[in-house]
Amino acid sequence: MYFSTGSFLPDTRYDAWHDAIGQAYRTTTGAGNFQASLDLRQLGALNCARISQNSEELIRSTKEIDRWGTDECFLITQVAGRSHIEQDGRIVSLDVGDVTLVDSALPCRFRFDGRNVQLCFHIPKDSFKHGELDLRPRLATKPPQARRRILAELMRLSFEEGAGADSQTGRILSAAIKDMAMAAWRDPADGAREGAVRAAASRFEIIQDYILANLHDETLTPPAIALAHSISERQLHRLFHVSGHTVCGWLRQVRLDRCAANLRDRRQASRSITEIALHHDFGDSGQFSRLFRETYGVAPRTYRSQALASERGKH
Repeated sequence: MYFSTGSFLPDTRYDAWHDAIGQAYRTTTGAGNFQASLDLRQLGALNCARISQNSEELIRSTKEIDRWGTDECFLITQVAGRSHIEQDGRIVSLDVGDVTLVDSALPCRFRFDGRNVQLCFHIPKDSFKHGELDLRPRLATKPPQARRRILAELMRLSFEEGAGADSQTGRILSAAIKDMAMAAWRDPADGAREGAVRAAASRFEIIQDYILANLHDETLTPPAIALAHSISERQLHRLFHVSGHTVCGWLRQVRLDRCAANLRDRRQASRSITEIALHHDFGDSGQFSRLFRETYGVAPRTYRSQALASERGKH
């Protein structure tokens, strides 16, 4: 599929572009003539796109993330221009031939120095798990120069020559890109650290499962959680810090996510927003509304009405 704003009147191009990218990002444009194009292709089981635009920035917040799946990472190479990508507390600048990774499940910001072109390949995150590569520390980073140049060239040639080729060629090229992406970011010392990383990850998952199972327990506090798992409170906070969260922040996010799920559920349309908030341990309705708006970009009432209207439109 190919889309270009060139066929639209100048004052309608931004809205047309926003619709074309499926509202997966918020776009900021400067003064002047906005131009953008999107070339979507299929390479084996991978979706890939060539994106050309003169936007000032793209923002993917929790609001946009909530509308879309979170089981992919974006493998991006800079084809023309220069960009700066921010995610998970890091900022990476991309020149032509540079490559980086972005997680679809985490907020991110793209800033552009004038007109630019990027290739983006959607890689299932399970590919990195199967390759025993910890994705999170690699987000918004660049692999060593020689590796990223090879990967960027493989992405370019695969997009230009491989997309649309026979299915066997597509499968071979998509597998090569996934393998090369893992090889590009692999640290030679990873093997020595693998046991410790797996043990910490396993403990973290056990603690998360415990929290989810006891979410409505009023005594569920960091000291109580640490005691239940025979670790110090400091160790508990360190485990969550490595994953990019705080204990209380993660607890709050889980409860907000469950409130959002209840608000989207037409079977619970008769329940008041206050009742749902209280059920998930938000005792202050004003604070709940503020936290919900900060996370999802709209008030709980607006979120519910939009979600239920969208659900009705599907039937």
